[in-house]
Amino acid sequence: MNEPVGSTADGTTAAGPEIRPAKVRVWDPVVRIFHWTVVFGCVLDLFVLEEGGTAHNVVGYVIAGALVIRLFWGFVGSKHARFSDFVPSPGRIARYVRALAAGRESATSAIIRLARS
Repeated sequence: MNEPVGSTADGTTAAGPEIRPAKVRVWDPVVRIFHWTVVFGCVLDLFVLEEGGTAHNVVGYVIAGALVIRLFWGFVGSKHARFSDFVPSPGRIARYVRALAAGRESATSAIIRLARS
């Protein structure tokens, strides 16, 4: 029903097999849990809980604890969770700029490739 124009029931098209983008999971569970803990904690503390109350303080301590875990995980965690993976090296930036200047690739494809390396 929602198949691309010219596709067949087996998922091929007139040009060959349908190519679907691969799902790339960059953040591991520790990073995801940290991010959502901070989001929910801030929403609770800013909009729901009474300032200075016990629950407000507990949520603050939970966020602080999550931050300590995330700092630790930034040094020993998976490749994309490590702080060393956050900022590209000068060599990676130079290759990116040269590729853009030469017109070998678009900015979007270069960014995706840098993120995956």
